[in-house]
Amino acid sequence: MPERLIYVLLPPSEKDSLDDILDREDILDHWHEAAGEDESHLLILVRAGRAEQVLDAISTRLETADRRRIVMLEVAASLPRPADEEGEKEGQEAEEEGSRISREELYDDISSTVSFSAPHAVMMGVSAMVAAIGLSLDSAVLVIAAMVIAPLLGPIMALSLSVNLGDYGLALRSLRSWGMHVAIALAFSTAAGFVTDLDVESSLVALRTRVSIGDIILALGAGIAGAIAYTTAAAPGIVGVMVAAALLPALVACGMLVTAGKWAEAGGAMLLFLTNVICVSLAATATFFMQGIRPRNWYEADKARQATIGAMVLLGVFVALLIIAVLLWRYGPPL
Repeated sequence: MPERLIYVLLPPSEKDSLDDILDREDILDHWHEAAGEDESHLLILVRAGRAEQVLDAISTRLETADRRRIVMLEVAASLPRPADEEGEKEGQEAEEEGSRISREELYDDISSTVSFSAPHAVMMGVSAMVAAIGLSLDSAVLVIAAMVIAPLLGPIMALSLSVNLGDYGLALRSLRSWGMHVAIALAFSTAAGFVTDLDVESSLVALRTRVSIGDIILALGAGIAGAIAYTTAAAPGIVGVMVAAALLPALVACGMLVTAGKWAEAGGAMLLFLTNVICVSLAATATFFMQGIRPRNWYEADKARQATIGAMVLLGVFVALLIIAVLLWRYGPPL
């Protein structure tokens, strides 16, 4: 089981206030270090799956303390290793409590992806151009290559996380970053439509002008995979390709179809893009919720829980109506 080292800087007067927390079974080890008359250091070794509970307990206890700072570090290895029976017990506990990383680690990982910069703009523009060329040449290889470099996963995951945490600041930053990415993709794909010949009848384009049940399932799966990749500290970049597969081709096709004057087809592509955005957001929000991602304070957690449930119900109703519409369009109304 991965471990975390929690480094607490606190006044010497608060040194004994954490003794009961240090006696908990989920603390693997701890050390005190004196750092002069005004500061004391406390190092705590804890399993990664229990780091959030320990951090919450320490933060609550030291909430009013002056000159406090809590830093958590990822541990590559520690010695001595636990005994075999202890390791087996830890493995069982880890399985019971889940293997997700702490709320603070998740927040830092995701919030860092919503800072929009020149490199992000270039990557989004390049991915849109590559996807546009792939669609015009009916080349699935080029479209897949565009998905690999499209930076679309972070902002949409950040928006879902902000709903679960009730963090309106993160929500605004993720919406701003998401809007900039979408605007750049539309601008580049629209410009690409002037210099490339788009075959509206090609399979790659035609598939992006209508919504199907398969598209909805793909987007829901991408949202679940994206959330799990972040909460388990897996490789989110790999899952980002799956999210881009649900979003990027439809968005680029919309811009190119507008240039070609195919307004009906462009509207279908935009509907597919918006549908995928809603499905990815719904699945990611629900996955974070099921994994217990919520604010530390109970009153904030209660408000965030109500907001999360409301958002999931609203998005779920839209998805259900869309599925009904797709089924009626394909099979017709029941007799």
